[in-house]
Amino acid sequence: MIELEDALSSITRSQFIDRLEGRPLSLDALKADQRFNGLDLDAVDRNGNGRIEGRNELKELFLAIDTFDRDGSYHSMSLEDRLGQPTKAAELVEAADALAPARSARPTSRLGRAYQDYQTLIDEGVSLRPQRQGLLSRVSDRAKRRWSSIDAVARRADLPPQLVAAIWYREDDQMRSSRYLHNGQRLGRTTTIVPKGIFFERGQFVEAAVHALGQKRHLKNALGLSYESKDLAAMAAYTEAYNGFGYRMGGRPSPYVTASTDGYRSGMYVRDSVFDANAEDRRLGTLPLMRALLEP
Repeated sequence: MIELEDALSSITRSQFIDRLEGRPLSLDALKADQRFNGLDLDAVDRNGNGRIEGRNELKELFLAIDTFDRDGSYHSMSLEDRLGQPTKAAELVEAADALAPARSARPTSRLGRAYQDYQTLIDEGVSLRPQRQGLLSRVSDRAKRRWSSIDAVARRADLPPQLVAAIWYREDDQMRSSRYLHNGQRLGRTTTIVPKGIFFERGQFVEAAVHALGQKRHLKNALGLSYESKDLAAMAAYTEAYNGFGYRMGGRPSPYVTASTDGYRSGMYVRDSVFDANAEDRRLGTLPLMRALLEP
């Protein structure tokens, strides 16, 4: 559910669609909610199947709610007025989000296998190596000090903040806001390693990070992830896919996910396309870090 006091002051059409895609809304449930009185919901249900689903119908729902907005744009809606109070449009966006069912993970192919593997690993009790406990404490504290930036990215990308924090750490273990989330290179310069050719100005960490995660939107949707998600196996599968399936294709666990746990010993890519079977990734994998950050 959208928490308006912490959300952005507006929502774009693409953000609205991304939030609700894969979560079919019952037309009867919308009609029964008095907050939607006055909207022509039958026109929104373009195929007449009793559900609002798919990008085209969600676009129509956005435009219908936009009737109550006064910002003059068909591409965004204000969620608060000049006094900082929720708008009617914000009320309807939040209501739609509350009425929509939660996404469920239904990944297939290699992503599906990764999801099942991590679910099994978690169920079997994968654990942090005792000698890495100090590192986990330090990195967790570092992430908590940067939580406002992490949360800003997570809300805009509609992904769990714990996942965002773990990827940030893996791409730059100092978690500097001067680095691309894409690959850890310095902002203000065009990236020269995969993904190449990306450019954001210095000071655009949040925007660049949202862009990096937006390139993986298909993973988020396939794994049923959202800002509120707590499915650790889905989060682990996402982070492996974010880094690439090279380890899996070689029959090895990904240290990006499992480093510092008893599920990993050695073997890592020391640079793009160069694998060293004897090298050990001594950082934390995303799995133990995300699990620690999920703890209350």
